[in-house]
Amino acid sequence: MKVQDVALLLLFPLLGGTFSATAQQVKAPLIVPEDPEIYYAFFQAHTLVDLKIQASSAASATQLSSSTAALYHVSAGDLPNLTAEVRKFNVNLGAWFLQEQY
Repeated sequence: MKVQDVALLLLFPLLGGTFSATAQQVKAPLIVPEDPEIYYAFFQAHTLVDLKIQASSAASATQLSSSTAALYHVSAGDLPNLTAEVRKFNVNLGAWFLQEQY
């Protein structure tokens, strides 16, 4: 599942009210919380946000960090801890990938 697919699934209920009553009803796929693809998509999306935060000026980075924390429903102080865990996951995933290549 791609990051765009997850974003679409998150936005689908919000957009659902804008379609006419005659439009064909589209059922969203069943999301299984244990699906590793969901976690992978989140980690990929957060990595992209983290890169944008790092590349931004101080003021922009602060605002992007606070809006990201609000979106995740975590405190701004918890966002660096979350980012550190995502980075560790990405390093471990990269190491596992290289191990599997050999």
